[in-house]
Amino acid sequence: PSSGINAEYGGPYALITTAVSADLGTSEAVRGSAQALATVSAIIDGSGSIGATLGPYITSVLTNKKSGPDKYKNVFYVLEASAFIAALCLIRVMMKEIAKLRVRRIRRLTSQSS
Repeated sequence: PSSGINAEYGGPYALITTAVSADLGTSEAVRGSAQALATVSAIIDGSGSIGATLGPYITSVLTNKKSGPDKYKNVFYVLEASAFIAALCLIRVMMKEIAKLRVRRIRRLTSQSS
């Protein structure tokens, strides 16, 4: 059970921080400035502390209203919603990466045919 909770809870956080940090690493705004990249990455990583703080509070609020085997059902609904929202936030990054891959493929195909 704990691995399932970790996958649902840690998954959105890991996806977003990794994708945003990787996206920032290729951004013109911070390219060449290790300090700027480190600052922005630290802010993103630190914002995960908000979720780490609110998570147990929300869990206690959701579980105190019920008892029995269905006590944690609403907690998992919240975790699933968080994963869905994280996926929605990553769509733009994913679309940019797909566009880059297409451009690379077209360039490779045109260079091979020349």
